[in-house]
Amino acid sequence: MDKDQPGPEPVAVPAGPPTPERVTAVLSNDLMRFGYRIGYLAQLFTGPIYRGLSEQYGVGRPEWVVLFCAAHFETLTAQEVGQMTGRAKANISRAVNKLIHMGLLRREPNPDDARSGLIRVTEAGRALFDVTVKPFALREEAMLSVLTSQERAQLDTLLTKLTSRSDGWDAPY
Repeated sequence: MDKDQPGPEPVAVPAGPPTPERVTAVLSNDLMRFGYRIGYLAQLFTGPIYRGLSEQYGVGRPEWVVLFCAAHFETLTAQEVGQMTGRAKANISRAVNKLIHMGLLRREPNPDDARSGLIRVTEAGRALFDVTVKPFALREEAMLSVLTSQERAQLDTLLTKLTSRSDGWDAPY
């Protein structure tokens, strides 16, 4: 932002703990109207589930994201997981190593690239994925319950458009 351009006008909301009014004041800010709300929804959607997974199974957000990606393929590389998730290589590597140590993933030599390994979900990893994906599906249904079927279809179309870009906007950072 240009230093001569004023920032958003502060909203007169009483100080104190988060109230619906305080949350609305932040979410209705025009500075990052869409990005912030998308992040807010993503955190509300996943936060409680990841906390429970960590407490119950010792699998946090980075590990579950890797497990989620690996469950969709026979094999893949950690680099591919990073490309699918936009997560940093170091975070993916730590998560893969933890999942291997827990017996939820297996690493195999990559015949196409000796510098990387192929990861594969183990039987225990598949069982954990099958159990832990259900709370996400239930939470998604609860989140979307305020939308009509037409609105859900429209949201799906818009999200597909945003996530299927080919203009390089989504290049890994």
